[in-house]
Amino acid sequence: MKKILFIILCIYSTNTLTAQNGVSNDSEKKFTLRLSNGITFPLSDFKSTEDSGSGYAKNGYNGAVDISYKLANNFGIGIILNYNTQATDASKKAEKSLNSNPSYNSVSIKSGSHSLLSFLIAPEYSVSLNNKFYIQGQLGFGIVNFQRAKEYITVASSSPYREIRSSGSQNSFAYQGKVSLNYNINKTFGLGVYSSYFATNSEFIIQGIDTEQKIDIISTGIQLMYNF
Repeated sequence: MKKILFIILCIYSTNTLTAQNGVSNDSEKKFTLRLSNGITFPLSDFKSTEDSGSGYAKNGYNGAVDISYKLANNFGIGIILNYNTQATDASKKAEKSLNSNPSYNSVSIKSGSHSLLSFLIAPEYSVSLNNKFYIQGQLGFGIVNFQRAKEYITVASSSPYREIRSSGSQNSFAYQGKVSLNYNINKTFGLGVYSSYFATNSEFIIQGIDTEQKIDIISTGIQLMYNF
């Protein structure tokens, strides 16, 4: 009789543990929402002030919202909404315009900022360092809307004039690589630091000339994660 009771207790304990494990797996958090903010640094042609394809871009701001779904222990897929704004070096553009037009007495340019709004789909891979820290990499592909900065130009000469110049906006293919180091505060919240590289090519008509605007941007900042 004691042996029978012992066997029944063992079976009951095994079933109980199995049920608890099943509940734990089912309740695992699969989604992560990230809010990111950082500083952007333009590169190459986007930063250059040399020719018509130059962006005259200065350091700017990046804000992003993305949500990802865990497909396996290390793999996931994410959707990213990115917004970048880049101030422009209007003084350099005014100086160049004055130097290339001897008939001008002075040139004043007031300029807004370039803006980029992108939508990307990004596979991601994570490597756990311990039970709190992990490294994550993303490679995103999608579309970006690039709005060039509007310029307010005043020229003093024998034929003075004022002009508002805008090249409008263009949609183009874009990609982004991102690496982050993250810390799990608990099962729900986390913090991280990231660095990313974003690139695209857009074509505009600038002063009647078809111009390709190559855009390369490095961003670095912090991110807040919410797991659910």
